[in-house]
Amino acid sequence: MKYRLQRLTPTQTLTMTLNMCAVCRACALALSLLFCAAVSAQITAVPPRKLLPVDEGSTDATWVQFRATLLEALQRGDRRLLAGIVDANVLN
Repeated sequence: MKYRLQRLTPTQTLTMTLNMCAVCRACALALSLLFCAAVSAQITAVPPRKLLPVDEGSTDATWVQFRATLLEALQRGDRRLLAGIVDANVLN
């Protein structure tokens, strides 16, 4: 005897589910939950990507100028300029 597989509509699937015995429904629910847990475990098992730092300071002209000004102020001991650069909320 040959069996033919046919696609079921959602209504037919729901009708078949309601007509199943309680044990079969419990097994179907358990298998569904197990499948969902396995799929979610595979999704969360993907290692996160690493974002590596990139030094863009040498290509930024404003940074080069600021650094030069800062180094000059440090060599001269210009406290007023250094105090103007530091944020007012820094303690000490």
